[in-house]
Amino acid sequence: DAVVLATLPPGPYTVQAKGPVNQPNASGVVLIEIYDVTPNVAAAGRAANVSTRGAVGTGSNIIIAGFVVNGTASRRVLVRGVGPTLASFGVTGLLADPQITLIDQASGRTLRSNNDWAAGDDAGIIAAASTAAGAFPLANGSRDAALILMLPPGPYTVQLSGVNNGTGVGIVEVYDVDP
Repeated sequence: DAVVLATLPPGPYTVQAKGPVNQPNASGVVLIEIYDVTPNVAAAGRAANVSTRGAVGTGSNIIIAGFVVNGTASRRVLVRGVGPTLASFGVTGLLADPQITLIDQASGRTLRSNNDWAAGDDAGIIAAASTAAGAFPLANGSRDAALILMLPPGPYTVQLSGVNNGTGVGIVEVYDVDP
């Protein structure tokens, strides 16, 4: 296991998990966790976005991302599962038709799922929230997945999988889009 403790100024950061130098082709499941451990700060910062890119498989080999809404107030959250749009960044072997499922970890209940983000009634709201959050745009009519909703404090899980057991490279993103 590896641990890093760092004091970071506001800004974007990336964490990469790799195998050891003597085993550059090592593979397996990895869990990366990020915590704000600042003690007793009344006006602590907040993570505005977390995301992970990887190979989306089937069954237990889908991408799973967890996050927590802290505090006492509900937060407006944008969740995206992207495959096709990654082609514009030169990514190959893409997940052609991603679907996302949002689960309340406390109850185990599925809250919402989506595939084909632009087909929903909230496509305009999702597009505006994506722009406001600084996320790259999703093409209207793309098969990428997205949803936006208010979440009360608690732990949540996003599952990114492929429609009809599709596989390929995908990214799952979670944005806090509350002002």
